[in-house]
Amino acid sequence: DGKEYPVDLKSFTKVKNIDISLSNVTSLILPNSTLNSLRINGSSLREFSMSNQPLLKTIDFTGCNKLTKINIVNCNSLESLVFDSVKVVQSINIQSCNSIKSITIKKCNRLINILISDTDKLEKVVIESLKNENLSINPCFDSKIETKGSIADVSPNIPNANVADSFKYT
Repeated sequence: DGKEYPVDLKSFTKVKNIDISLSNVTSLILPNSTLNSLRINGSSLREFSMSNQPLLKTIDFTGCNKLTKINIVNCNSLESLVFDSVKVVQSINIQSCNSIKSITIKKCNRLINILISDTDKLEKVVIESLKNENLSINPCFDSKIETKGSIADVSPNIPNANVADSFKYT
């Protein structure tokens, strides 16, 4: 409908749980507090930035169909991220999330850039059903990416995928 539905929680310093799943919220400013849970799946967020959240263990972006940019920095308890059917996301940036073990990216057809760095415990990255021919993947880790042998198997429609040499293929 084109309307903006911003939510600014910056001054709510005691908030521990946020649930905007399946909502019309278009922008979210997180509080300056430590969150125990954050549910955003199916929301109308357009951009998502989060940093310095030491307790969150997982975030599920499934069905966030208006989300174009994701930036997650210094979330040291985060163990898994799921990006499924985030149809218009163009950029995913994950940095200094030292406990993250798995990242799943599925059906993100407009994804152009993935940057993953300083993720020491990352064991597995699953990338499926991408259609963008100019995807750039910039990992700075030595982990397993689920590709069935080569990056071409991630999606036969990504002939120009730019993948750094530090991947181990399984």
